[in-house]
Amino acid sequence: MNPIVSGRLFLPVLVGGLLVLAGCSEDATKPEPPGPEPHARSTLAGTIEYFAQAHENRDLEAYGECLVSDYTFWFPEDDYAHPTWGWSLAIDLTEDLDVMDGMFAAECVMDIRMTLTNYVAIPDSLDFYVAEEVIGVDTVTVFWALFGVDLHVVEETQDQEIDHWVDGRANIYLREDPNANDLWTIWKIEDLGNDHKSMAATESTTWSGVKEMYRK
Repeated sequence: MNPIVSGRLFLPVLVGGLLVLAGCSEDATKPEPPGPEPHARSTLAGTIEYFAQAHENRDLEAYGECLVSDYTFWFPEDDYAHPTWGWSLAIDLTEDLDVMDGMFAAECVMDIRMTLTNYVAIPDSLDFYVAEEVIGVDTVTVFWALFGVDLHVVEETQDQEIDHWVDGRANIYLREDPNANDLWTIWKIEDLGNDHKSMAATESTTWSGVKEMYRK
């Protein structure tokens, strides 16, 4: 073969090979795209915040996501022992969702604000107590803490604003979500009532008292 022709053929092949190698080297140093943001319920504190935010957004779906299927909300003794209390000692998931649907969908409700403040401070424990609970036939690890409950439900009735105010305490118990890996869910809430008020007070009510208002 003519050496001049051979050289002309070899040069494009060589250049093309170098471009391919350069491309491979460039791909190898390309940074990985960022992963998805962690779900709000991937931490205990995040689940509590997500739960409170569901109230403010009036988001029944998000509210329900925070609660396990065997969830229970327990009323304080001062409420269910009161002569005007016509409800039970506790409600389950289905009834609580009905109550919250009534609150979130009410046209008279202008605004809902909630803050849950963790009163527990234990080093190296994620600021939660740890307990073993028998749930059905299983022994489940439960994390719980005492929370301050600051809840305002603002209604507009006959051109007048009414603020149903809760300034109380509650024990909130969380466990791993049995239907979703690495997520947390609320198993039980024990409303402890208000520190200095009762259901009969005119200027405020309890967390349970607010729920009772929107009972269907």
